[in-house]
Order: sequence, then structure tokens, then C-alpha cells
Amino acid sequence: QMCIRDRYKAFDDDERKKIFELYKRLKVLEKLALELSLNHDDEKDAKFIKDVFSSWDEIRNEMTTIIKKIKDFWEKESTTEYKARYFG
Repeated sequence: QMCIRDRYKAFDDDERKKIFELYKRLKVLEKLALELSLNHDDEKDAKFIKDVFSSWDEIRNEMTTIIKKIKDFWEKESTTEYKARYFG
């Protein structure tokens, strides 16, 4: 839980909203993929692949930005605080 809290602190409210919107988007794609896997339909499968492919660059860029921000946060801000709390 400490790691989650620290990652949460790395973002402001607007960034958290954007992250949640991206998360929702990915969860919808995940559930759609599951639904398609249960009900095989070549046309729907092709449309899903086309839709994901056309939006992948945007999704990847958003995810890269989030990951970089978390990495930078851990490198700059949380290292000292985390070491101070570790007693193992």
C-alpha cells in the first residue's frame, strides 16, 4: 500500500483524472476483447483490431508519460523518505 500511496502522490488532480479515464478505456477494451473471444464473429473481431490499432499510439504515449512520471518521482522524491521508513 505504501507504493500505491507514493505513486498517487506523484500526480495532481487533473493528472489523476486523465489516468482514470485511460484506465477506464483500457478496461472497456479488455472486456470487449473477452466478449469477442466468447462470441466469435470475424467482422466484429476485425473492427476491434482496427479500432485498437488506430488508437494504440495515443494509448502508448499516455502510458509512457505516466510511467515516466512515476519513475521520476521514485528517483527524485521518494527515495529518501522510503529509505527512512525501511527497517528490514
